[in-house]
Amino acid sequence: MKQYCLHLTNNLNEFRVYEFARESYTTNFKVGFGDLAKHIQADAKVFLFLPSNLIHAFVAVRGATETLPQFEARFIAEHDDLIINNVSDNDFFFSEDKNLAVVVSKNFLEQFNEELNQLGCSVAIHAEHHLQHQYAAESILSIEDRLVFAFADGTGFSCSHANAEQYLSVLQEEKENYTPTLLTEKEKQLQQI
Repeated sequence: MKQYCLHLTNNLNEFRVYEFARESYTTNFKVGFGDLAKHIQADAKVFLFLPSNLIHAFVAVRGATETLPQFEARFIAEHDDLIINNVSDNDFFFSEDKNLAVVVSKNFLEQFNEELNQLGCSVAIHAEHHLQHQYAAESILSIEDRLVFAFADGTGFSCSHANAEQYLSVLQEEKENYTPTLLTEKEKQLQQI
């Protein structure tokens, strides 16, 4: 069975597709929206990694007696000032295993929903920084002209190379003990991820 890892290009109009056959990397290529189904086998597993700067991830713990709707309401009340757009314009996802809450724009997800439904295969959507935890809890990955930062608590962020210096100065203040592993396309470890 083939597996595909999809990353959005910086213009958000194309996918960079990484193809694997029996867990071995075979090739990668770019494909535009509307053409993805021509390149993906129907019985494959697809992992779409969304740019971490377009997703808000938070460490969050659900109370033992809280229902999911109660937890979501409490979480939003505690974090609404950190969510840039209107709270109702977002989808909310929660992983109890990882104590992570993820907030992502409904409009942003809808851009991909139709395209992914045409594939006829299993699709999982993750933030890009989740991919890095397979290799190191804290890391910086350079991919698609973005730097993707993964933090030990499961959160992350990405920025363009042009904004890296500005983000790194903020990061040094907020995460004093951040000691990431640097992953680049030239390193063998990236191929293993």
